Amino acid sequence: MKDEFTFELDVNNVTETNVAPKGWYPVVIEYGLSPLGESTTFQMCWRVKGTQHIFRIPLPLLYEHSKGDYEKHFSQVLETFRQDYLEWYKQGFREDWMQKYRRQFKQFIYTFD
Repeated sequence: MKDEFTFELDVNNVTETNVAPKGWYPVVIEYGLSPLGESTTFQMCWRVKGTQHIFRIPLPLLYEHSKGDYEKHFSQVLETFRQDYLEWYKQGFREDWMQKYRRQFKQFIYTFD
């Protein structure tokens, strides 16, 4: 069994789209499908192009929440992620894992309103 999930090797039919979530510079989203564990269900895997962090959501849940409007889903998740990022910013990115996110996302997120 493989130890680590990677976007390049584990995500199929990768497509790109552009979104401009509130508080972000416009970004390109890379997204595609991957099996969800050993089940027959698939998940949508996506990331901001140029980063390594992978967001995942099971397809049935994605359809329930987005009604097929993936760009809206991506934007909503990124707007929520930005709120977390701003909290880490206020704390000075004091943890190593916070620094990892700072390095990946600093060029995409406004740290002011």
